[in-house]
Amino acid sequence: MIDEVTDENFFKKFERITFLTKSVNKLHESVFSSENINENEKKELEILVKQIKEKFDNMITEKQKLSNEIKKKLSILQNQKKISNYSR
Repeated sequence: MIDEVTDENFFKKFERITFLTKSVNKLHESVFSSENINENEKKELEILVKQIKEKFDNMITEKQKLSNEIKKKLSILQNQKKISNYSR
């Protein structure tokens, strides 16, 4: 699911991923509060949770960088437009 996310489908997939993340968090809390899980399973689950968190953090960071780049380009274009208008 996470690997299927692209720039084109980011927002659509992100809604689904957000829902799944909340579900995983609930499951994570219930599993860790359970006495039936052994330490190895807890460690494996913690590793998986960390990997998911890192993936999301990386995705968000990438989107923020992209957004900032677009803002800069738009600002440059707006400034060029202003200069063009002043030149007339």
